[in-house]
Amino acid sequence: MKTIFFTICDSIIQRSVNNSRNLDFKGFVNSFKKFHPDIELKIFDERDMQREGVNYYNAKATFGRILSEEYDLVVNIDADHYILAPLGEILAADYDVACPANFNETDNLVGIKVSSGITGNGNPNWLVDEKHFLQGGLIASPSKQFWKHYEYATQKHYNKFVCFENDVLNIVAHTYPYKIKVLDGDYDYRFRGHTQWYGCSIINKEKNCYVENGRLMLEGKPVKAYHFAHGSGKKKYTDVFPESTHSFIQSIIN
Repeated sequence: MKTIFFTICDSIIQRSVNNSRNLDFKGFVNSFKKFHPDIELKIFDERDMQREGVNYYNAKATFGRILSEEYDLVVNIDADHYILAPLGEILAADYDVACPANFNETDNLVGIKVSSGITGNGNPNWLVDEKHFLQGGLIASPSKQFWKHYEYATQKHYNKFVCFENDVLNIVAHTYPYKIKVLDGDYDYRFRGHTQWYGCSIINKEKNCYVENGRLMLEGKPVKAYHFAHGSGKKKYTDVFPESTHSFIQSIIN
């Protein structure tokens, strides 16, 4: 299967260790290549967005659709990640759409409610509740239809929502019969099916991570990918993970 990962990052941030977003781009690239040196990682910047007439809120859907015309599996991943283990759940491609869970111990501020009625003042109901909200920092799909669908919906609706393209992603994924794969194993970190940590489900638990048998672990489960998220208020790994794990993480990102 011809596979590509891609990310979007300003050229200035790519070159600068100290930047306004506190984003470790070099660490992200190094960590990805550590575990998947044979998989192509495509990097788009502001010039590519200008060429396609897109912005940071709708670009990933367009770039994903473009790449899907050449590749069998297309994976978008935000550059504020560290890859900490092989991403076998993604490479299996046994899904239409795969994303990490978003639900976590403390920071559940997302979800989509709708109101019906002629005046729009009907009782609000969940369309996608906070437990089933997919984290759009990592989106994988072998489906050309999905990438086309996501691009169309994003271009048409992204600026109507607080979470922009992430809200659109959830509406698209949950209102069409796509086969969804939650990369963590389950939407809810408290359930038995949650077998690894991929996105934001780990939030507020990082301090309990440890290294065991050459892997970063939490509660007996491997940490596969860590998403720093939090917009421009990102912390460094030394601020969120215990000191006992720092040398292990450093060996991956350097």
